[in-house]
Amino acid sequence: MFAQYSYSGVCGNNLQWNLTDGTLTITGWGEMTNYLKTDAPWYAYRAYIERLELSKDMTTIGNAAFYDCNYLTSVNIPSGVTSIGGNAFYCCYALERVTIPNSVKEIWGYAFRECYSLTTVEVPNTVTWVGEDAFTFVPNVVYHGTLEGAPWGAYSLNGYIDGFLVYSDATKTNLLACSAAATGAITIPNTITSLPKSLFSMCSGITAINIPNTVTSIGYGAFYKCSGLTSITIPDGITTIEENTFMYCSGLTSVTIPNSVTSIGRYAFRYCSALENITLPNGLTTIEESAFGFCDALKTITLPYSLTKIDTEAFWKCTALTSITCEAATPPTCKSYAFEWVPKSIPVYVPKESIDAYSEAENWKKFTDFRPIQAPEAEVTEVKVELGEYSAVISWPAVTNAKLYTIQVSKGEKLICTLVFNEQGQLLNVTFNAPSRNGENNGSARTATQTATGWQYTIDGLDPGTTYNLTISAQDDKGVEIDKKNRTFQTQGTTPTNFDNVTGNTSPRNGKSLRDGQILILRDGKTYTVTGQEIR
Repeated sequence: MFAQYSYSGVCGNNLQWNLTDGTLTITGWGEMTNYLKTDAPWYAYRAYIERLELSKDMTTIGNAAFYDCNYLTSVNIPSGVTSIGGNAFYCCYALERVTIPNSVKEIWGYAFRECYSLTTVEVPNTVTWVGEDAFTFVPNVVYHGTLEGAPWGAYSLNGYIDGFLVYSDATKTNLLACSAAATGAITIPNTITSLPKSLFSMCSGITAINIPNTVTSIGYGAFYKCSGLTSITIPDGITTIEENTFMYCSGLTSVTIPNSVTSIGRYAFRYCSALENITLPNGLTTIEESAFGFCDALKTITLPYSLTKIDTEAFWKCTALTSITCEAATPPTCKSYAFEWVPKSIPVYVPKESIDAYSEAENWKKFTDFRPIQAPEAEVTEVKVELGEYSAVISWPAVTNAKLYTIQVSKGEKLICTLVFNEQGQLLNVTFNAPSRNGENNGSARTATQTATGWQYTIDGLDPGTTYNLTISAQDDKGVEIDKKNRTFQTQGTTPTNFDNVTGNTSPRNGKSLRDGQILILRDGKTYTVTGQEIR
């Protein structure tokens, strides 16, 4: 890796050292000198150290002896060593394997702290003293002794290891850590309901992480510095993206955020330098400090109508932004420096009726080009339905004095879904009373598109070749119905199996089945509950 070189000196009364071609060799006998963090005689050459060869006659490893030796990958500690000093291997990020012999009695504080790549370390029963945070950020310590109350600092003690992941036990219901040596795609089992803080921190070799829908919480910094990660889907049910969650994920280009997320925490996507576009979820209310700071490849951002607060430096130095769309009728509170270094001449698309409010709102008013959210030019004077095989594009006219529009789609006597929009076309509520075809139970967007004289919205997840009834009702500010229109339409394609008439599981891909007293629907090889939730 490096050109030929040789450095040497002393490191104890009777110990000498020599560094040649990536190997640091300690010869002699007795105790090693104790050092401060940057005082070891080879510290200036630590980037050259890939291997250690330690004398079998040495008796201690000194304080901070190999601090910050980032290229060191493995260590065999000689059988005569009785003490491992404080900070001895602190910040040896690449260290994947260490062998601690039965002669060792003491491991002092911070000795192996931040050795992220150590999946597990076995500590013999001869060790009777462990200093503070000796193994902090090490995924797992296997201890064969009886010492109680030791401040190991590791993610787990005597945990269960499966591949790169560490669990509390073999049931794999409690995920504790991941080795920083992990590579490729990681799949989290559906026995897991939460991801702890810093779980994948510094795992730069991971390219994909598959998170099951059983996960309902993700701890802060969970994906910190996962620089190899290119895309990720956050499961539905997560309500908060915590502080530092994706900070320094420099390869991240795509993030899918579910509508359940209401808050994006401080520094959540800071320094995600490859992220170009992101659509924030309907229901999001808060973007915390510098959540997208230094995302200097970000070109467009769509802020949902539910947003109420943008904290300081939220989009600091997002210098590549070419447009901003904010669907909120009332300008969200925008703290100082929220859009600092963002060009103020770029177009900002907002609801037509709210342009004046944005032009006067604190920090929003720094932008100079407010435009109405784009709409097609076609006039809508009556209810129209453009049909696809699985979807229907519904257009309806605006009604004078209407404050709410309620759309209901039914199949025969069975109500399929109810959608409620406000007078700005913002989707306020969705209720599905039957499974959608794809199990997602979502319309195509969170805002109806404004036309010249009305609104337009796409409903997908419908069955092909099926007749539906459509009702559009307009209500005034007191909730009184002031207009109502009815239509019948039939989707394109071939009518599917009528599941209501199926009494048994008659097909391997389509039908009904009874499992644990629950009726399940089989469709296109997938299984759903009667409310449309896919069973994976």
